[in-house]
Amino acid sequence: MTSKQGREFYKGSRTGSMGRHTKRGRYLIDWAKVRTFVVPSGLDTTLLKPFVTLKLRPMRSSFGPGQKHGFDGNIYYSQWKQENSNEKQEDS
Repeated sequence: MTSKQGREFYKGSRTGSMGRHTKRGRYLIDWAKVRTFVVPSGLDTTLLKPFVTLKLRPMRSSFGPGQKHGFDGNIYYSQWKQENSNEKQEDS
């Protein structure tokens, strides 16, 4: 959004309306436009679990060697290469 679009311009978030405004300034929800999410049948008996566990304790992050504010892509790549040495690397 630039300053050329003026102060009256509303960019929006492309989500669409869920109703309409009345003459008296109220908002009526059109329930046909409201998003509903259908839960798959048998979800309560499935063996699938969420990816997040409550048993995991938060870890303090440690930065790379010589880095005060985190590490850059080179340190990340060298660490990845060290931990994944069994993968085939292609030279380009």
